[in-house]
Amino acid sequence: MTRLVQSGAQVRCLLRPQTRTPQLPRSFAVPVAVADLESGHGLAAACAGAQVVVHLAGNYARGTTAGLMSVDYRGTLQLLQAAQQAGVQRFVYLSHLGADRASAFQLLKIKGLAEEFIRQSGVPYTIVQSAPVFGAGDALPSMLAALLRLAPGVFVRPGPIDARWQPLSVQDVVHGLMAVCNERGFENRTIEIGGPEALTINEVLAAIMAATGVRRQIITAPLAYSRPAMGVWRSLWPQSPLAGCWLDLLAVNQACEINSMQRFFELRPARFSPNLGYLRGHSWLDDWRRVTGRRLPEPQKNL
Repeated sequence: MTRLVQSGAQVRCLLRPQTRTPQLPRSFAVPVAVADLESGHGLAAACAGAQVVVHLAGNYARGTTAGLMSVDYRGTLQLLQAAQQAGVQRFVYLSHLGADRASAFQLLKIKGLAEEFIRQSGVPYTIVQSAPVFGAGDALPSMLAALLRLAPGVFVRPGPIDARWQPLSVQDVVHGLMAVCNERGFENRTIEIGGPEALTINEVLAAIMAATGVRRQIITAPLAYSRPAMGVWRSLWPQSPLAGCWLDLLAVNQACEINSMQRFFELRPARFSPNLGYLRGHSWLDDWRRVTGRRLPEPQKNL
């Protein structure tokens, strides 16, 4: 958002109804539209007068399959229909590498279904399938860092041992999205973007441990055992991010052409390991809240 405003674009931010104060830039004012992706309430007003809609919302970090269908699929359909009625000139959708309606993994299947609806809508679009994103406020690397800190000496990693990630910094994703919005040549295309390194999941974990000063032994667990364990966790802490569908991203390759950012945007993307300083400094209480979605009882003070 900051980069868009600095470029001179007129930006309107769509927020869902919530009780917490949203984290918006404080250095400048941004018009805000409050709308509900699931019900569609407020979306027509939010899209009115817009030339480009950039759709970033997703529910994989905390959502169950039902939540993904509600937000990532039906929510995308609702927003797309509002954009179509408003005469939007481009619909930009941030998706995941591996998204496919025939996928065996629910997250990637639902993303693939949403992509297919976008392609058939008649609205000019660009679908950006991205590798996992890292940077302050991210979902997956921060979650993995918290899990590693809380693990009792051994960290059990779900998924196949040969799965690879191509982590991409949030700044580079923003650069790519801005180019997609402003430059010609991306209309009605699906592009894949990723960082400059194809790392195994164990290499990703090693980089996170090096950045946070944590040392754990990594053990790989087949998905046949990991999925039932996640089911137990969901029953215990349904509001936890671990109850979501992020496990799917550990089970499949999240990699693409190694020079994708340079080919599409003439950009040399940041490497993963040297840019993880934002993961330092969390307390174990912060990590507990991130993993379980719950706060521990505050200690009582003596009166």
